[in-house]
Amino acid sequence: MKIGRTAKRDIKTIPAEEQIELERFFKAKLAAAGENIKSAMNKVNEAYPDKTEYYATTLKQVQGGNMPLWKFVRMANVLGYDVDWVKRR
Repeated sequence: MKIGRTAKRDIKTIPAEEQIELERFFKAKLAAAGENIKSAMNKVNEAYPDKTEYYATTLKQVQGGNMPLWKFVRMANVLGYDVDWVKRR
């Protein structure tokens, strides 16, 4: 591994089963809202012009189960969902 600006971090991935579960969950929410990844990203880009997001990047994140929380929250918002952490009993 090179030292300095060109150094890459070792990125750990989650188990394949969990990736599939997260991808299916997310795509089900999109379908329930009548959207797909591309149309949802277009809405995010319109609502949040501070940062342009791209379809290919977002698709890889959805498939890999590693979408940043800020992007997940923004997508949920434009689709009409709230993200809420609820303590289990």
